[in-house]
Amino acid sequence: MKKNNKAFTLIELLAIIVILAIIAVITVPIILNIIENARKGAAINSAYGYRDSIQQYYITRLFSEPGYNMKNKPYDVSELDELGVSVSGTKPSEGWVQIEKNTVKYFSLKIGDYVVTNDKDNNIIAIKNGNIENKPSIDASWFTYSDDGTTITGFSDSYDSNYTDIVFLGYNGEIKITAIGDSAFKGSSITSIVIPDEIETIGTFAFQGTNLQEVVIPDGVITIGNYAFAGINNLKTLKIGKGVTTIGKEAFGLSYGNKEKDNLVNVYISDENETITEEYLKNNDRFSYRSLDGKVNPSK
Repeated sequence: MKKNNKAFTLIELLAIIVILAIIAVITVPIILNIIENARKGAAINSAYGYRDSIQQYYITRLFSEPGYNMKNKPYDVSELDELGVSVSGTKPSEGWVQIEKNTVKYFSLKIGDYVVTNDKDNNIIAIKNGNIENKPSIDASWFTYSDDGTTITGFSDSYDSNYTDIVFLGYNGEIKITAIGDSAFKGSSITSIVIPDEIETIGTFAFQGTNLQEVVIPDGVITIGNYAFAGINNLKTLKIGKGVTTIGKEAFGLSYGNKEKDNLVNVYISDENETITEEYLKNNDRFSYRSLDGKVNPSK
């Protein structure tokens, strides 16, 4: 029997190499993407695990020390280490966790190559080589309160003015906070705020003349007082929740002298709000010296 010793020609070898190269070009990015998504998912799962470990720490501590409460404040990872929070799996190397009413409310954590953060809507965001979010100022001692504790009336002497991104508390200890008082933060240098759903009333002049660029009114707020957000030249975006029924005079207005400084781009109104309409906003000079034309949009 004659043996077939036919070998590949040079052209055939080159064709095979080209085919293999094409396969590599197609498959390698897919494989790398799968690996990266797996790492991202692992980072997110580790963040969830760390959150659960903190809750487990609190429950265990409560059993041994009835009445124990964690402080309403942002804790650095190092502080939680000192308290004795332990986690199985990958522990964050740095970052912070916001505790409110003994529950993890917000966090921004460095896990491996990712920074994992949750926002006020509890959406989880993982960014490779990202930056840890600024720690919010939510230490209860930084604010003053009404005698019954239900209204925030301003900053206390303990407030660190280096913090201009303010996250307000829904509770002062066990007392539910339902209002931000008249002139509470008027003329202050704050640049962003997060208002909790517990707040029902925002008082007259509460944030007048601040440096806010975005104002999000949560669904729990019912009343916004006169001039509450007036004179904020940098305001670009306003979101109005479904619970708002009353907006006071010039609540979001500008002064006549600043009428050329209208930077407002979008006003979103919850499509579940049956009271607040574009026509309502234009009445009572609620947006004096600002134009609302083409800026009002529905928002779920």
